[in-house]
Amino acid sequence: MKAQKRLHLPFISANLSNDAGVRFFPPSKIVQMGNIKVGFIGIIKKRIKKKKIPGGRALTVLSPVRIVKTESGKLRKKGAEIVVVLTDMSEMKSRILTKKELAVDVILSSSRRNRISLPTIQNKRIILHLNRYGENVGCLKIRRVPKGSKKKIIRGGATARFRGFVFKNSVIPLGHKVRDAQGIAKLVNEFSKKYPYVR
Repeated sequence: MKAQKRLHLPFISANLSNDAGVRFFPPSKIVQMGNIKVGFIGIIKKRIKKKKIPGGRALTVLSPVRIVKTESGKLRKKGAEIVVVLTDMSEMKSRILTKKELAVDVILSSSRRNRISLPTIQNKRIILHLNRYGENVGCLKIRRVPKGSKKKIIRGGATARFRGFVFKNSVIPLGHKVRDAQGIAKLVNEFSKKYPYVR
């Protein structure tokens, strides 16, 4: 919460609360992106190591599936055309969200166990994985298909079309040709000096 005040960023977390059931952050947010309203839901995995978190015993993690079902329904009612779940759940846990009757289109996972960056399409939902250690940057482009359009969509392993939208994902490896963000590079260097054996 201190970091949120310092960074002025919109933190969202739908299933992290105190032991009285009060959430620390707003559960979701709608962002107007071009001509598309996109709703975002923040979800963390059910199991967290409370002992490693200061005051962790007072934390409660609510059921991800139940919370996503409730929040995605609210976002749809508010006009969200695309609903994205941001989560730290593993690929296998993320797949569970595609098997339920949830109003979700994209699941963006950031588990350290993920070993792939390419998207998975399951039950007409896209699962994307951030590559471990920040080795790649992903870019998901979403565009509306005009009504009555018969234009052929060039499909690939990272392209899908459903619900009147085309989703196209690309992964950009970060190498010597891509300049580091100075603020992030400083944090990484400080961390590396303090914890030289961690990767």
